[in-house]
Amino acid sequence: MVLGLVLGAAGCMRSADPAGTESAESRPPTSERAAPEAGQPPSYAAAETAADSPTAPATDRASEQAAELAAEIPVAEIPAVPTPWRQTQPILPAGPGRPSAGLVVVPLAQDPAPAAPAPSPADAPAPEPPRCTTPPFAAAPPPEYGSGIPAMRLDVVPAWDLQTPAGLEAAAAVEWWAGNGPTHVAAAAQRALADAAAAPDEVSRDAVLVGFLADGLVKTKTLQDRIAAYQTIALGVPAVAQAAQAPLDSGDPAVVAEFLRRGQYAAAVEGAAETSRGAVLRAAEGALADGTREALMEFLRTGMLEAQAANDRQSVYALLAAATPAVWAAAQDALAAHDPLVVVEFLRAGQYAAAAKDACA
Repeated sequence: MVLGLVLGAAGCMRSADPAGTESAESRPPTSERAAPEAGQPPSYAAAETAADSPTAPATDRASEQAAELAAEIPVAEIPAVPTPWRQTQPILPAGPGRPSAGLVVVPLAQDPAPAAPAPSPADAPAPEPPRCTTPPFAAAPPPEYGSGIPAMRLDVVPAWDLQTPAGLEAAAAVEWWAGNGPTHVAAAAQRALADAAAAPDEVSRDAVLVGFLADGLVKTKTLQDRIAAYQTIALGVPAVAQAAQAPLDSGDPAVVAEFLRRGQYAAAVEGAAETSRGAVLRAAEGALADGTREALMEFLRTGMLEAQAANDRQSVYALLAAATPAVWAAAQDALAAHDPLVVVEFLRAGQYAAAAKDACA
């Protein structure tokens, strides 16, 4: 960089004559020239003396002048400042008609970080609303309506209880079983009819039909009831599945038929009584005390559901004793609807929503 500035200075020296016509012959001799001014580097005199030699090419004189200037011109010290800077004046030796020597370092102004504007009252964030917390309260128990009712087939008639209508001949009796019997019994009767139709004579045909009514029908009805008993196990009612094991293990078709006729319903009611309370428990105990097939099925069909609705209403009444205003009003509305599903919804979610409303009031 310094060498470039020196070469620029040499160019300035050659351009002292505006017309560019000054030659070595027109300049005064070296002895007649004025001594260097005070403060002027002595190298200028040597450079001008070298320039007087007519035999030296101009380029050689410029190179010698540049080398001498580069060796003697002091390098300006740049202040160690962290701010950007720029050079506003070139480094030139002092002399007549030349700029002042030195390096002027001017720090560039840096834009300060913009200060965050003070928030105006209109821009100030709104205060957060107070958070509502639902205080703990004595909530009513979950609803019971429609829960825990055994999913079972009611009014099951064991195949063992079915009898052939009186007064029918063998062929008509088999045809009746083919059209009215349970699934497996009807299928067996249809096969017997097909075998009878393929018999070579009437005697053989009657033998096939009578043999089915005397032996095949009993075996088929026994198989039908055992399949039905196994199907009750697949219902997933623990009490019923446990009660079905003993009849199946006995191998007695009459015992299996009794389980299908009444035993499965009694087991379902006993299971409901073990896991219920209040009105449901009382209704289950009443059905078991009666013990009839009709009483047991009536409990499973409608009695248990009605008792569950009564338990749910009782839970709402118990909640009224210590209810907050919103809870009390919501409970009254649920009771006034006289709809068990409305009471269920109140116990499931309505009571908690009303309690939250009281907390934020």
